[in-house]
Amino acid sequence: MTLIPEFEPQSPSTLRDRQRHDVRAAVIKAGIELFLENGFDETSVDDIAEKAGVSRRTVFRHFPSKDDIVIAWSSVASEDLAAAVRQRDPAEPGLACLCSVLLEHVANNADQLPSALAIARLIAATPSLRARSAEKYLLWEERLCAALLSRADPTPNAARLAPVAAAIAVGVFRVAASAWVDGNGRQSLLDILREKYDALAIIQQDVVSLTKPDP
Repeated sequence: MTLIPEFEPQSPSTLRDRQRHDVRAAVIKAGIELFLENGFDETSVDDIAEKAGVSRRTVFRHFPSKDDIVIAWSSVASEDLAAAVRQRDPAEPGLACLCSVLLEHVANNADQLPSALAIARLIAATPSLRARSAEKYLLWEERLCAALLSRADPTPNAARLAPVAAAIAVGVFRVAASAWVDGNGRQSLLDILREKYDALAIIQQDVVSLTKPDP
């Protein structure tokens, strides 16, 4: 959720990979700064290229559209989240693990939330970005599901439950984030997320009661 994140967090293995990483990071940094300063529609690809110190062609080589720059920024947390899941106790239930990881992620990035809120407002105010905003959460679900399954040799039951746990944990986070943006950040995202996960626990109890056979 950082304003200027380290993209592709895995260490580039070759000089060419490092150069590509640095160029992508420079373009994203320039794009996000200009979008927040001047507006999305008011910022041109030429503006981004000039600020990043690259050519217009280079920008397009990495990002087919300006939308892709914002989507890349907003998706970067998926790697950090997946790494956090892999570090937790494999015996921890999947849904509890993911909820804890997402709560810790928000708590650990509290200083970056004003920037995240500004970008969330930008996305909400820009139709093309709003239409693509779900891509971030789909990527989170995919990476978190894979991370759950990588914690230990997956059993058939784990394989069945992991995608459901990822969808639920990320879906609740999405609800909390929307409430946070709608409230213009007046209530902390961490408090909202805790409230939503508390509500999830109540819903789980209701689901259990519904699935119990009649006496």
